[in-house]
Amino acid sequence: VKGAPDPPALMLTRQQWKAIQQIHVAQAQGDDESLTEALKVAHQNQAPKSEILAYKIAALERRLGGKYQLPSSWSVSSLVSGAASLFDATALVRGPRNLALFQTLFDKTYRDTRTRDRRGPVPGGFKVDSVQEVRNVGWFKEYGKRREWLQRQKTDSPPKVPSELLTWDASHQIMKDSKLDPLQPGEAFLLHGTSARNAVDIVNGRFDVSLGSDQGLA
Repeated sequence: VKGAPDPPALMLTRQQWKAIQQIHVAQAQGDDESLTEALKVAHQNQAPKSEILAYKIAALERRLGGKYQLPSSWSVSSLVSGAASLFDATALVRGPRNLALFQTLFDKTYRDTRTRDRRGPVPGGFKVDSVQEVRNVGWFKEYGKRREWLQRQKTDSPPKVPSELLTWDASHQIMKDSKLDPLQPGEAFLLHGTSARNAVDIVNGRFDVSLGSDQGLA
């Protein structure tokens, strides 16, 4: 790694010094496994507090966040370290205004339609009690790759999302109020309903697009 050398090792514990060396090696190799493992080791050796190690950790987190194209509001360390490496769910709605916006999404997009997941009597509507943001690094990396591929395609004009999309107005305000990254050209905030069991399967990596339809109904 180019730049000024690290201060003498005596300012760090032996394990902290080793953690920094592992970060240097991982940065040189550049693969996901080496980078995430180096971050885990660094976090495990933060005590006693070391400004040097903290600086190295912050630089590595910025690199991983950029590599994965993760939203700026996501905590890289919580998502790539330990048990939360693949999946994390955090409260997204913290006030009645945002909860009302999600209620608007459900009200505007509700359809009296039977689907594979909606059996028996069809409800007349839905009441939003709470909202969580599911953060799954694996799925987001795949989404980022696809988005990057689409953006590289040579087209006469950037992709556009129809302004009459039912989720258009409320979703843009939700993105802003929740401090989520703005939508890029061609992106849209969509609402997808499914059963509680299927929702668990989706976050555990079993998202089967063959179960969908052209109308977006599962």
